[in-house]
Amino acid sequence: MYQERKYRKYRNSERFTYFSVIVKESDLLVGISPRHYNAELLWLVREEIKRLRRETEGYAMQNPGFINSHVPVDAGRDAPATLQEMISAAVAANVGPMASVAGMVSQGVAGLLKGLYPDTEYVIENGGDIACLFRSRLTVGLETASSRITGSIGVSIGSDLSPCGICSSSGTFGHSFSYGRADSVSVICRSPVVADAWATSLCNRISAPDDLGQLAALVKSKREILACVAIAGDKIMKYGDIELVKL
Repeated sequence: MYQERKYRKYRNSERFTYFSVIVKESDLLVGISPRHYNAELLWLVREEIKRLRRETEGYAMQNPGFINSHVPVDAGRDAPATLQEMISAAVAANVGPMASVAGMVSQGVAGLLKGLYPDTEYVIENGGDIACLFRSRLTVGLETASSRITGSIGVSIGSDLSPCGICSSSGTFGHSFSYGRADSVSVICRSPVVADAWATSLCNRISAPDDLGQLAALVKSKREILACVAIAGDKIMKYGDIELVKL
């Protein structure tokens, strides 16, 4: 069933030209520098998503546990490079490999755009999981369902963190499974695949607002995590060289 992405209302249409591509469960919003936009991009992005899905589905047919596991799995020698990265990220974050599938698809499309237009900026959002490259400061809105902070703040990120993945998980809304009850956990890593795995992992660890203190200590110990924002109730934990801004 289609789920409306209300958070997509936060767009900078002067900086990016946006287009949507939907392939089965994959629903991407792509923003690219206006001078690089052309109608052929929709077809190219759609074909890349199809390729990534075929690769994942083909591997899963031979390795059934890959899809359903909520814990790390062993990588087979026949796993494509994209899935090897998902499996490695899952091991580090102690989650199942499919926890990072949305980040993997965003990362694949990012590679396509960067290969076509090396000097472009882009923002690729896939179910709240983003791959982006930006030359100047970028602001990303935070959206939750039950927190009193809902829809009121964003994260401002300097270009020194570009390119990166900005991935989010929630235990109170959305389509993804979570063991936790955080309203929102957003993680920034160089790799969208790694950011996606850690967003799921960190969200799993939050049962109540008071858990944010322990989460902060864990985040600081992980070199791959560049920044993080976690929201539980009316409490916020922020880590890294980012700014929280009003929208």
